[in-house]
Amino acid sequence: MADQFHGILEDAVARIAPPDREAMHLARKHLDGLIKPAGSLGDLEIIGERIAGMTGNVINHVDKKVHFLFGADNGVYDEGVSGTPQHFTGMLMRLYAGRRGCCIDTFCKKAEVDLRLFDLGIKNMTPCPGIDSSHRLMPDGTGNIVRERAMPPETTRMAVEFGITLVRDAVKDGYRLFGTGEVGMGNTTTATACIMACLGRTDESLVGRGGGLTDEAFAKKKDVIARALALHGLGSVGATPDAATGDVANHIGTDGHSPSIDSGGISHDSVTDGHILSIDAGGISHDSVTGGHALSIDASGISHCCVTDGHALSIDVGGTTHDSFTDGHILNIDAGGTTHDSFTDGHILNIDAGGTTPSGASSCGSASPLEILSCVGGLDIAAMTGVFIGAAAYRVPVVVDGMIAASAALLAERFAPGTRAYMFGSHNSTEPAFMAAAQELGLSPLLNLRLRVGEGTGCPLAMQIIEDALYAMNNMASFKEEALEDNYRSELKF
Repeated sequence: MADQFHGILEDAVARIAPPDREAMHLARKHLDGLIKPAGSLGDLEIIGERIAGMTGNVINHVDKKVHFLFGADNGVYDEGVSGTPQHFTGMLMRLYAGRRGCCIDTFCKKAEVDLRLFDLGIKNMTPCPGIDSSHRLMPDGTGNIVRERAMPPETTRMAVEFGITLVRDAVKDGYRLFGTGEVGMGNTTTATACIMACLGRTDESLVGRGGGLTDEAFAKKKDVIARALALHGLGSVGATPDAATGDVANHIGTDGHSPSIDSGGISHDSVTDGHILSIDAGGISHDSVTGGHALSIDASGISHCCVTDGHALSIDVGGTTHDSFTDGHILNIDAGGTTHDSFTDGHILNIDAGGTTPSGASSCGSASPLEILSCVGGLDIAAMTGVFIGAAAYRVPVVVDGMIAASAALLAERFAPGTRAYMFGSHNSTEPAFMAAAQELGLSPLLNLRLRVGEGTGCPLAMQIIEDALYAMNNMASFKEEALEDNYRSELKF
């Protein structure tokens, strides 16, 4: 099965390109010409404009919609982090398949969204009509993340690439709008761990109660996540280095935040977004809110790594920026100007000023998205990550629903910066990790309904809004068509 997917991830990432700005400009011009005050349809107009950028066409249709739902069990369930019996994973999947009236069945039916179900690793699951079990990558579920990796790296890659192929094949079949959901007891624990690892945060304020927990179980969940991050060397992701020891922090990426260091050693962030770094005379970095935007700065004040949208930059003490971006290879330039290539099958490694890769509790200390998934993720999250990458690769809109999906969306953006441009948020989850991930991704969910049911239930709801936005854009009359006077509009202010 491994050979079946070999290279799919790299090919998909290579396909991803920014939205078509010319198409967006023409879409805006079209929208402004419709019989209504300019911009008066608010976010509905932004939806139409964004989808034009995705497809390159001003007029778009999303009549054919699909929702991929992945079922998988999680080994961390054994730690008591879920209030629901584990066998509900399989039971719910069977109910979905039987169209017995669960939330996702009901909403997909109303919105005319095709629901497709996949068993990636549900314990004790027997074949069931309506559930695709062709990719049961781990039939007994994932490993317990406080004791071992969740998944072998190759299995993780296969799950990601499976998600990519689902989008690729669905696009060939005419689908133009995508949603994704999951079911798996304990997956709010794995999703939260993934988000915390991506953002370089270890504070327990990001941990929520998921599907509902007693106070005792909630405390246990916080402890389990902290232990898992520490075990796999992910607890220090995003932290700044200690100038006294020369330890190098892990990096995830600054996402366009390009710091410059002046002669006094002060780091100025061009787009701070609260991520303000200051470096004192001793070379100590004080980070107000790192959010995963980690720099490696040695005692001389030299910055060794500050990634911006995949570009690994080295800023010397004079403030000169050296771009070492080559075909997705994230490089590190040490104080002597030597470039160390740390790209190995998606594993981004930390290399200190001496060119040495520090070792941690496990190889997950590198904090590449593949490693984060492999160490503390889940099969469902990995497949959903692939769906988000696939949507960007094949230039189709995809809906991000809830905290589990947000963790996958964030990982997709880490795999391929720019993936976020093809995402729409469905609803505002109350889970604190969701809010942190959504902020990092720049997602502005379309709905605020206090949903917390899972399954990707918000996707078919948001899809109807997206479809309505395009319908209005495609079918409203224009000032020009009706020969209406419109020169007065140029002086109006809103």
